[in-house]
Amino acid sequence: MRNIDDLMTPEELAYDLFKGLTDYELNINTRWLKDVFRALRVGGIWGWPEAKRTFRKVSSVHFVEIHYEEE
Repeated sequence: MRNIDDLMTPEELAYDLFKGLTDYELNINTRWLKDVFRALRVGGIWGWPEAKRTFRKVSSVHFVEIHYEEE
């Protein structure tokens, strides 16, 4: 497993994941992702299966994307 060094706030990650949605849908999904973020402890992992992406909460304000390297 390796971390990608690009720190993202929940708002930045929501835009990255949901940028194809209308502004209204983006706002709803951003609020939802902020709730997910709030529920995680630092070090907690959250995944988006449809996008095949996984993220770790690395501070009180940032996610970082992680990748699992195949052996």
